[in-house]
Amino acid sequence: MRKIRYELLDYLKALAVTMMIVFHFCYDLNVFKFIDIQIRKDLFWRIQPKIIISLFFISVGAGLCIAHLEKIQWRKFLFRFAKLAAMASLISIGTYIVLPRQWIYFGTLHNIAISSLFVLPFLKYPTVSALVGISLITPSALYGYTYPFIKLGHRALDHIELFPWFGLYLIGIFLYHKGFHRIKIPNHVGKKFILFLGKYSLEIYISHQIVLFPIVYLIRNLLTHSK
Repeated sequence: MRKIRYELLDYLKALAVTMMIVFHFCYDLNVFKFIDIQIRKDLFWRIQPKIIISLFFISVGAGLCIAHLEKIQWRKFLFRFAKLAAMASLISIGTYIVLPRQWIYFGTLHNIAISSLFVLPFLKYPTVSALVGISLITPSALYGYTYPFIKLGHRALDHIELFPWFGLYLIGIFLYHKGFHRIKIPNHVGKKFILFLGKYSLEIYISHQIVLFPIVYLIRNLLTHSK
């Protein structure tokens, strides 16, 4: 059976992955001193990852409803869970080898894998999802509350705690039940490309830094040796 795709969800994921590529490209340029920006201090740079993550997590919440609302397809779900867990593990291992002082032990993919499991009991209950989601998000968004969670003694490149971020998956479930995923996108130049980005957002997420970082590194070396 062909999987039904909804344009709005692909657009949200395409926007998220595009913002992510731009953010990481600027991050790489900053690492190699092509530009000078305060990634961890300036509000502009600090808020971008939060927007990116929010778009991804809301899309995942809605996507799980599309795939498993009537009945949880355990074989399909477990295959996807194993895929996410494997990718998350590779990221942890890879960053530990390359950047042991900043290695990722619970990043975006780790969060998606675990949250995808925890969110299953909420799929049929949009009101409960909305209430729990808002209850989780509000203390952090308005009052800066930090939920207890695993925290090792180093600043990881990517650290996305389970809470309050789990609340965004629940918001995605609520929005799905309200039919937001059915909103049609008018035809325009570039629409097919945007839908492509959305469809393959996970693959792009995994591979983009593998491509970007070496390119910036190579250019830096070439410019250094040409002087």
